[in-house]
Amino acid sequence: MNILNLRDFESHKSSAVALGFFDGVHLGHQAVIGKAVQIARGYGFSSLAFTMKNHPMSLLKKSSPALINTFEERLELLCSTGVDQVVWTDFDEAFAALTPREFVAEILSKKLRTAAVAAGLDYRFGAAAAGDIRMLAALGLDLGFKVFAVEPLFFGKRRISSTSIRELIAAGEVKTALSLMGRPFFIRGPVIKGEGRGRTLGFPTANLAFPDEKVTPSEGVYAAWAALRSSRFPAAVSIGTRPTFSGTSSALEAHLLDFTGDIYGEKLALFFMDKIRSQKKFKYPEDLSLQIGRDVETVRKVLAGYPEGMNSSVLELERYTIRKDVTHDSC
Repeated sequence: MNILNLRDFESHKSSAVALGFFDGVHLGHQAVIGKAVQIARGYGFSSLAFTMKNHPMSLLKKSSPALINTFEERLELLCSTGVDQVVWTDFDEAFAALTPREFVAEILSKKLRTAAVAAGLDYRFGAAAAGDIRMLAALGLDLGFKVFAVEPLFFGKRRISSTSIRELIAAGEVKTALSLMGRPFFIRGPVIKGEGRGRTLGFPTANLAFPDEKVTPSEGVYAAWAALRSSRFPAAVSIGTRPTFSGTSSALEAHLLDFTGDIYGEKLALFFMDKIRSQKKFKYPEDLSLQIGRDVETVRKVLAGYPEGMNSSVLELERYTIRKDVTHDSC
């Protein structure tokens, strides 16, 4: 499976193309991509997901929403969907200036050799987002490809969308976000040195550095799976300012259950399954230590409550998140 910049893409084979930014690669995105893969397999086309490196708002509004995934993570997750190729481009001024017809004629038809397109009903394209799914279908009819509009998916009454998932994660509702994505939200990064207070409390923690561009769950304590060295460990994860010690800056600290050892500098990924309590200030450190002990037991119970298939899938997710960084030419 190949990952290519648009400028490097060449193909003599017709493509079934899934269109989208795909932040989160959630269940709705998976339906769009799955449709493109289904068409490709049925007609002998190449299946292709076309995306952009940066969020359009980063250029148009000079700011971007906090993202569910970094660009690298998004590529890795797209690799797991079954498409033959992922093609990406920078959303720069030249790309943003393309009219809807120019985008369809020059990019989809000429460059990607599109024979079929799958996109969500709310897909927009072209300068000033002037193109919609109806215009795409009309232009496709002119240029010789068919458009398959994929209906939105719902979880209960909630429409599955990247915006909705970002809001859920920011509110600490990671369990609901998991249901909308089909996988847990994760944060990964190198383990950095902290203040060492966890060790003095009897619960050593790994402090995680992670990209500023990612959405961060609200302050509190979470039940999570930690992926480290191709293994997984239950973890109690604290996000917040450590009010018991009058902290002022927010930190992400993970106590890995059933693990001992020095992991400074190593890459760690945390898969958030549920929030177990809000942040609280304790009068004495000893009270905090007792609470952490209760948190550990709660984490074990929470994680044991998930189907084994879901818990085991963390190791499969680890394949796409903890391995060496994905290159831009292969998965």
